[in-house]
Amino acid sequence: MNQVQINPTKLSILSINRSKYWIFKSAILEFLHSEANRNSKEEEIYSSEDEIDSLNDKFSYLNRSKRNSLYESSSSSSYSPRGRKKHGSVSSTSSFNEKEIDNSSKDDSKDDSKDKEDSFDEYEEDDDNNYFFHIAFTPIECTIICSTKIMNQLFSKPLKLCESLGYDDIKLVEEKFVNLQIDSGGNDNNRIIQLTKPLSENNISLFFLSSHFSDIVLIPHHLEEKVINILTQNHFEFNDISGSYIINNFNKEETTQSGIDLVEKTFKLFKDSNIRPIINKDISLLLTGSRSNDVTTTILKTATNISKDNIPNYFAITRTSYNEISLILPKSSKTRSKLGFQSKFLIGSTQDIINPITIDLQKLPLDSTGIVAGMASMIINGVNSFPIDYPFELNYLSMARSAILMIPKENIDLVDEILNIDYNQFST
Repeated sequence: MNQVQINPTKLSILSINRSKYWIFKSAILEFLHSEANRNSKEEEIYSSEDEIDSLNDKFSYLNRSKRNSLYESSSSSSYSPRGRKKHGSVSSTSSFNEKEIDNSSKDDSKDDSKDKEDSFDEYEEDDDNNYFFHIAFTPIECTIICSTKIMNQLFSKPLKLCESLGYDDIKLVEEKFVNLQIDSGGNDNNRIIQLTKPLSENNISLFFLSSHFSDIVLIPHHLEEKVINILTQNHFEFNDISGSYIINNFNKEETTQSGIDLVEKTFKLFKDSNIRPIINKDISLLLTGSRSNDVTTTILKTATNISKDNIPNYFAITRTSYNEISLILPKSSKTRSKLGFQSKFLIGSTQDIINPITIDLQKLPLDSTGIVAGMASMIINGVNSFPIDYPFELNYLSMARSAILMIPKENIDLVDEILNIDYNQFST
């Protein structure tokens, strides 16, 4: 089942020429340390709650053991697994794993609640449920995506400095975005195309990202209502229970056929702008994730590497939820070890190697549409001379001034053949 969830937090996108990212290093480090500090505070809260649960379970066991020894003959008839009394009293019919202390009395103390809220980092005021951020490096660019509030708080001063120096290779995208998180029950790239194709056909500028856990599409904030209307017209229905849009009546043939126009538009644009996608066969990467209990450590490791300018040519850290952090790392275990990301700290297979296909978009406007969707549609479905009758997984890393699609290493020769077709067949 394909589900699409919309995160309403406004996001900003900053593109920095890699040679000048040092100007923003202090702001990046402050942000990462703030995120790690915020996470540590929340981990302490959850840890305290777990300790209380553990004590409750022990008390429940002792109480139950005593009760069973005294009333063994009647325990089977009086036991109620869900029984609980209010106001902190212990139920004589509680189960072994049930919490025994009722914290409802805390609701009477508004001051305690306010103190707890005030203890969180100031950035949380933006959106308590927003954990999304993305920091990515390629050989030519560093892209930062975070909430607009944080972008204004931390990055405005270095941006003003760059503006005063006349640096035109540092761009804060004027448009504000929100993210669509696509959780798919399996590898089906056509479902992602079905989502993004109608948006691209309506000239909606999109940014594609892949994490280890889900695919992410950024859409312009002011077009959110229009996007929802397009989704509902293309077999997506809102589900009140999951709070997400679920695709119904998926038609692969319809999606494949309607993607042909998008492919032709994309490659005509490439021909007119003299752009050729490049497969980097010598660059081997992993799209992996951090273990859920290593989120804080992963953020701090990233900060340490940035502070030491120890970032490889391709690197990305993407946080999609409280306990989900994704990484793009070099395949080399030796290089990963130098970064502090040994295999034992990661999830997923280290044998699933991917190669990046890079598309230089510097000749095109930032609001160009349909490029990644058109490329993906062509690779997934092939073209007339190279039809593809088996699926393979595509991943995405859309930088502000370049687009990157990541393909499995074992499919590199086939994709190379597809991308080296004669562009003249797309001429009008």
